[in-house]
Amino acid sequence: MEFSSLTLMPSDRFHPYDEELVQYYLYPKVTNPLFTTSAPIRDCDIYAYQPLQIWNAFHRIHGEDVFFFTNLKKKSPTSNVTRQIVGGPATWRREDSDKDFPCHY
Repeated sequence: MEFSSLTLMPSDRFHPYDEELVQYYLYPKVTNPLFTTSAPIRDCDIYAYQPLQIWNAFHRIHGEDVFFFTNLKKKSPTSNVTRQIVGGPATWRREDSDKDFPCHY
C-alpha cells in the first residue's frame, strides 16, 4: 500500500511533521504532476482569497490546521521576494522562520 493511498477516517487527525510533509506530499507533488493524495491537502490559490474566506471554507472539515499546495507568486518577474498580500486589508505571514532538516531522496 502506498502512503498516498491511505484514507483518513473522520475521527483521524492529520498532524504530520515538516519532514513528513516534504517527503510524502510536497516532493512527490513537485516531481510527479499526476500525484494525488487522500490526505487533507488541497490545491488552492491562497492569494486569491482573504484568509478568513479560506478558514471559513475549510476549518470545519479538518480541525485547527489546514494544508494547501499553492504556487508562490513573486512581487515582480525579476524579484526573488514572494508576494504575501491578498486583496483587501489582509496579508499572509510565516509562522516559522525557514529551517533546514535532512531529506533523503
